[in-house]
Amino acid sequence: MTSLNFNSNKYLKNINFLFLLVSFLFTMAAQAIDHVDNSQLKTITSPNSIHYKVFILSGQSNGAGVAANTDFPVEYQAEQTNVQIWAGMQVDASLTNQWINVKPGFGTNLTVSGCELSFAREISKRFPNEHIRIIKGAWAATSMVDYWLSPSAGTPAKEDFYHLLINSTIKPALNNITANGDSYELAGFLWMQGESDAITQASANVYESNLSNFINDIRKDLNVEKMPFIIAKIDAVPSWSFNAIVRQAEDNVASKLQSVGIFDTHGFETDGVHYLAAGYVKMGIQFANQYINVFATNIETVTLKNNVYQSGSNIVVDLNGLNGSQSILIYDINGKNLVSRQANGGERLLITNGLSSGVYVVKVHGAENTIKTKLLVK
Repeated sequence: MTSLNFNSNKYLKNINFLFLLVSFLFTMAAQAIDHVDNSQLKTITSPNSIHYKVFILSGQSNGAGVAANTDFPVEYQAEQTNVQIWAGMQVDASLTNQWINVKPGFGTNLTVSGCELSFAREISKRFPNEHIRIIKGAWAATSMVDYWLSPSAGTPAKEDFYHLLINSTIKPALNNITANGDSYELAGFLWMQGESDAITQASANVYESNLSNFINDIRKDLNVEKMPFIIAKIDAVPSWSFNAIVRQAEDNVASKLQSVGIFDTHGFETDGVHYLAAGYVKMGIQFANQYINVFATNIETVTLKNNVYQSGSNIVVDLNGLNGSQSILIYDINGKNLVSRQANGGERLLITNGLSSGVYVVKVHGAENTIKTKLLVK
């Protein structure tokens, strides 16, 4: 009887201990669900995982870059350690298949550069809290009809650079990011091409349909339905006999397709065929400016699945129903990044970042989802 009482007491003590332990764990789990400020958000940030904002730069020689490195202003001479570039196609072999800090020499050979220098510098200013990377693949003297036709437009007459760009440059660069345990978003496509199509009237006449197909196909094949596509409009110079037709085609595409921006390069410094260093500097800055314009308007005005909503002067990001690691990015209406955090599916976060009254863009990005919404904080 004495032994039975001893075992019963011990059994009851164990039950009480387990009950207290389970209660404690439920309490901790409940607290983990609701993060109330940025300091708490940091506890769920993976220190070994980086989310990259990736831009693609492509086209023909003026997209590749042919201006002497030494002609660029001094601020573009040094490495830009906050932006990396992965180059392919027409670039020196020593620079291919690797991420390298942006610096002079990523043009058609090591002694020349293009608009990547000023674009990298400008876009990093607009998104100072984000990790920026550029994938560059371009080739001189390549028309749409001979080289760049996408599947919906047919087969290019000479060589298939559309698939060459995707398979030899874009995919290896993106695979390298994910192989290291990091994530990315394809933020935009920068396009400087069309001069060779302005040489003959036949190729100029079909440029609008060919470029439209190119944009639609590249978005489909890269699985980014509304990826901003920025067109650098070719120059109006005698070198391109039918430049007026191509320039109008580019305007038409920009007005008809969603999330397409455009700017005119006419007046940029040039030798009559290729831009000089000063012209490339302007081009890179305009690529950044137009991207910001498209970015600010390429936002759904309704909250998707009620995952993002306003609570007082705060923003609530509810990751219920989403799987895996999620990148949470908040921008002001000018495209300046204010919040950049990592969280896990199923969590709910209250963003209290001292947000003043105004319009904010919230983006939640994961391997299986991308949610964008625009909120007015009063």
